[in-house]
Order: sequence, then C-alpha cells, then structure tokens
Amino acid sequence: MGDAMDVDGNGNDMLQPPSEGKPLPRLPRSESSLSYDSELFNVDLNHSFGQYYKIYGDRLSRLRGVVLDRARAFWLKNYDGPALVQDKVLNAITGHRCILIGALVKIMKKKPDIVTEYAKERSISPIPILDSYLSDDDELYLEDDTGRAHLVLDREQIKNSLPGSVVAVIGHGLVSGDFQVEKLFLPGCAPQTEPFPAGDSTSSGPLLALASGISFGENDSNLLHVQLFLDYVSGHLGGDELHTQQASISRIVLLGNTIVAGNDFHQMKNSQRFTVDKSEQSLTTIAQMADSWLSSLGYSVPVTMLPGSSDPTTYTLPQRPIPPFILPRSAKTPTFSLVPNPHIFEVDGVRILAHSGQILDALRMYTKGLNTLELVSLLLKCRHFAPFAPEHLSASPQEKDLFVLEETPHVIMFGNQEKFESLVFEGENNQKVRIICVPKFSKDHTVGLLNLKTMECQSMQFSAWDD
Repeated sequence: MGDAMDVDGNGNDMLQPPSEGKPLPRLPRSESSLSYDSELFNVDLNHSFGQYYKIYGDRLSRLRGVVLDRARAFWLKNYDGPALVQDKVLNAITGHRCILIGALVKIMKKKPDIVTEYAKERSISPIPILDSYLSDDDELYLEDDTGRAHLVLDREQIKNSLPGSVVAVIGHGLVSGDFQVEKLFLPGCAPQTEPFPAGDSTSSGPLLALASGISFGENDSNLLHVQLFLDYVSGHLGGDELHTQQASISRIVLLGNTIVAGNDFHQMKNSQRFTVDKSEQSLTTIAQMADSWLSSLGYSVPVTMLPGSSDPTTYTLPQRPIPPFILPRSAKTPTFSLVPNPHIFEVDGVRILAHSGQILDALRMYTKGLNTLELVSLLLKCRHFAPFAPEHLSASPQEKDLFVLEETPHVIMFGNQEKFESLVFEGENNQKVRIICVPKFSKDHTVGLLNLKTMECQSMQFSAWDD
C-alpha cells in the first residue's frame, strides 16, 4: 500500500498563490481505455426466475469438480488406496473414510427468523441490535440436493466458515449419524487469465480515483469536502506538482451510497412510494443536488458510478443501475456511466471487480476474528463473491449463480468501509489480486488512488480548517 496523502486547507497543498509573469501550463488529461464493460450483473428483473433452488444447484455443479480435485490430491498424498467419493452426503458409512461434497449450512441460534422479526416489529419492545449472529451453540451442516449431514469439527472452523460455500470434506460417519471431519477443502482462488500487471515502479499513472459514501442528503457539513474533491479532480486547486497528479486521473469510480435518501425509499411501504409526500420531495431535492455535482465531475473526467444500499434503485443484488431520470444531467454526459452493483470492467488491461460493500457488511455477522482484508481473501478462496446469498443476503432469483468467480480479477474493491485498507493477495497458483477497501467519504473524507501501471494504491484525505 502506498503512503497516505493529506490535502488540507492550510495553504501547503491545495491553496497556492497566483502565478506571477507566467501563464499556467495546460496539462493533458491521462486517458485509459475501457476495454471491457461486463453486462453480467445487468439483469432484467422482469424476467427473473421465480425460485432460488437453481442458484444453489448451479453453484454446486460448477464448483463440485474443483473441490473434488483438491480432496483427491490430498488423499493420494496422505492415505493408502483409492479415494472413496460418495455422490450423496447421506451415503457416508460409519467408520469408513470417504469424501463428501456439498454446500455449507450454518445454523445460528442468534440469527432471527422472519416470524420473530415480524412479531418484534409489531410490539413496542425494542429490537436488539447485534454485532454478530455467532454463538458457541452454532452448528455446521453439509447439504446437497438429497439432504444434510451434520459436521463435527473444530469450533474455530465453524466460526469462520461461510454459509453457502461449496466444499469437500474428508472424514468418516459416526454412529450418531454425524460426520467427523478430518480435512475441509475450499475451491481455492480461480484461475487468472492474464498475469498481474507489473509495470515501471516509477510510473505516475494513469490513476483511478476511488470514492464511496458521498452521501448527498445526509449531512450538509460534508458539502465543503465534496466540493474540494471536485475542485481537486478538475485541477482548480494546488500547484504544479499537484496538477501533474490531478492530470494523471483517467477515471473516477464511485462505489455506492452517493444519495442517502434511497435508504428511506427502501423502507417505505409500497403505497407510500406513489404519493407526493415530504420524503419524496426531499429525495427530489437531494437528487438534483447530486446530479449537479456529478455532471460537473463527469465533464472533468470519465466516471463509473455504482449504486449502494442507500441509493434509489433496486434493493436485492445485483442492484440495477440508478435510473437515468433520477440523474438526468449526469446520464446525458458522454463520459458518465451508470452501472450495476457489483460490476466487472477492464481499464488498460486491468480487470476490476467492484462492489459498494453490502457483502462485507453481511459477512461480518457470520464470522469472527477476521479483519476486512482477511474477509475478502476468504471470498477469493471460496471462489465466490457472495456465498451466503440469497439465504443471508438479499439477491434476485436467477437461472444461474451470478456470483461464482470463474476468473480471478486483478483488482477487487469494496466501498463504504470503516477505513482505507489495501494489500496484494497471492493465490496458490501465482494469482495476485490488489484488494482495496474505500471508506465512506462523508465520514472520513478519504479517496483511494490506484496506479494502473504499478498497481500501487494510496489514500488521499480532504480536510478543512475545522476538521
């Protein structure tokens, strides 16, 4: 991770005296080619499949062979005789070592069910807010299309097992009907078609600027920092050295939660969404404010904008792009792109998987003791972007599982996190992934800058006099 930079209003970086006797140089904006813009997550909800079982069936069929190969390889190195593979999880034989394959199911006593949630909402007693659904009474099962087998394994493995992950287990059946696990295998990191870029370490760009949680409508005190960000990107602040960096920014990626009024929108009853009330008028005003700022940003530099949990669009994953009529000026800007969440795209040969962060928010409820970067690394090892969807995270029903990672990207980024973090993850077969977590701009006033040549990433904070 590169060094963090602090851009303040003390006259050192942003505010420079006017030049005397020499014209300001005109620096050309760095350009980068958007060579691939995936339509994978741009689903038509009007033609979505009505049930969820096909998602799990497709996930299991696509990852079954991967985990089986890993389990067989381990068997050949550590056990005598050919590997015994049971085609159904219920076929485990008591006392005989074998391989079972299925999806993990985690039964958590603290996780509320829909009936309990409804009862609490109808009562006057407050609903407790939990930091995690984990407890010492949690149980882990292996499930396929025929049934479930209760797994007996170390308590720490249960805590950090991701529900919905496809795994292979080596072990033996017990008299109780449970399955004693000796070894558990995740699919591992998916293949990487193109090698991780390794350019000149001294290259200055081009740069991708990454921001999330701009949060128009949440707090008016954030508007100064938002304007500083716009002025920085457009080259209206700073001296010659900073202008060179600004000119290197070839694209901005907004990772969700640009408009906070969407959070209230999702919580409205259906009947309220079609009446002109105070909340709708507020959303209109906020959207107009956001549209003015976004269109100015789009005229300065190309923008890719993902929706987030608070933006006015669909709630389930994958989220549809924010409708153009909400941001009419920005949508008409040729260099402005409204894309779904998550989104896969490629800039100058660097393949990027971007998301606004709901996946990590949900993941923290089902694991313990793992930091944000470790959680993302675990997703890569599961070869799945959201294994706990749709059971534990809202997702639209589809004919196939859209979140299986067939290919490992060069960069995976999440928005709306607590702080800026970044590292390079290395897989078992020399795969390399730059993981980037971008904080909420409305709280931290921080953006990320990714160098597309060196793959180094650093943060930049916009602070004002009263911060």
